[in-house]
Amino acid sequence: MQTLSRVIFFLSAGLMVLLAVANNGYAPDDHFTVIEIIAQFKKQPVSTQCWQCYHPKLYHWIVAKIWNLFGLESHLWKQITAQFLNACFGVGTLVLVRKFIFGLNFSLNIKLIVFALIALNPSLISIFSFATNDAMVIFLGNLALYSTLKLHKEASIKYAIILILSVVLGTMTKHNSIIFFLGSVISLVAFALTQKNYYLSLSKGYLGTVLLIIIFSIVAVLTFNGYYKAITEEKKPFTYNTPLHGLPPIYKTNGPYLPGINTIYSGYFKFYYFDLIRNPQVIVGPKEPNIKHLTSHFSQLYGRTHFLYFQHWPPQWQSFNPFMIRVGSITLALAILPTIILLFGVFFMLYSVIVSVLNRNLIFFIESDLWVTSIFFIGYLSFSIIFSLFGRIHVFMKDIYLFPGLLSVIIPFCIGHRYFFGILKSEMLKKVYYSFICVFALLYLLPVVDLIFRMFSEKFS
Repeated sequence: MQTLSRVIFFLSAGLMVLLAVANNGYAPDDHFTVIEIIAQFKKQPVSTQCWQCYHPKLYHWIVAKIWNLFGLESHLWKQITAQFLNACFGVGTLVLVRKFIFGLNFSLNIKLIVFALIALNPSLISIFSFATNDAMVIFLGNLALYSTLKLHKEASIKYAIILILSVVLGTMTKHNSIIFFLGSVISLVAFALTQKNYYLSLSKGYLGTVLLIIIFSIVAVLTFNGYYKAITEEKKPFTYNTPLHGLPPIYKTNGPYLPGINTIYSGYFKFYYFDLIRNPQVIVGPKEPNIKHLTSHFSQLYGRTHFLYFQHWPPQWQSFNPFMIRVGSITLALAILPTIILLFGVFFMLYSVIVSVLNRNLIFFIESDLWVTSIFFIGYLSFSIIFSLFGRIHVFMKDIYLFPGLLSVIIPFCIGHRYFFGILKSEMLKKVYYSFICVFALLYLLPVVDLIFRMFSEKFS
């Protein structure tokens, strides 16, 4: 089994690296312009200077320094270095995921299945081939959660320093790092209160770590991110260049079809399973039919998570291959089973936390990690919902906003599988499910391999 886990690890890591090298600079958003400005002018652009210039710029700054250090002028090598750096963050994330999963108290079969479903996920593999700041914040977010869980077991200067670095660097990388900033601070304060440990020492307590996270993060945001200068000169820290919309109506709308959140009811309380299977891609246009799943937040998360070509973006990655579209339909049809298993585990996790809060069960908060995991899980899910609520268009419904909290779904995923295997009981049915996972993993990887061949063919031609 350990050999199989290594095979899964190296397969996933290899695909990340191959796609990062093969990809010809394509990405959902243009972050190359930000990097080019820093590389050429040796300073960070203001938020209005380009479309993506409002982001914190640690990733862009690092890539620009690499370009200047090695004197890179070729577009090819600029693309490869920017994307390969993110592949390294992807491999680092895989290391964290593998280390975390195989350290849990579940059967080896369950841990192997959960690791395979996460490591071979096509959306996760592909995000580390883009030259964007998402890869870095995904790695840092999971490192922050991993360190927080380690500190829950025992105060440690090693994990206190790692946590401080991951959170502070996260604030310098992307705005959604606010989730693991808040999650870490709330968790550490709760550790101090439940364990009556009020030491400021990094090696013996938690409050000193909290204090340093807050101080260093504020300093980083005001100085490196340039927000102090922007506030003094422009009266606001940055200009968000993507337009936002007003809140949608709760239940009914008389307006035209919007490929996004039309109402709160349809946007967050409907799931278009069969429409996803019929239309396994995001296709929008005046001559295109009104696809139902474009109006549902969770339908979009489901499709984007399980099928590489579902997002239909960037344009150069689009595939109209009938075979790949059929693969997408089958994948989305089969993905419902592991999704239900995950949701059952999430329900159990949140139920346990709620019951423990109502019963004021202090022992639960001292001994169990479920409540810490729940804080991060709820934080990332809430961010995803709120962002789509104000953005409303389908492009705001991205699974990548959940990936910095990837570790927060592992425990509920394992819990769900433990109960699922308890229901199956029969060894024959369990073997059928193992076969299902193998087929499902193959369906995950077919579009990834197809895209790698397409990108290399384009590069060499």
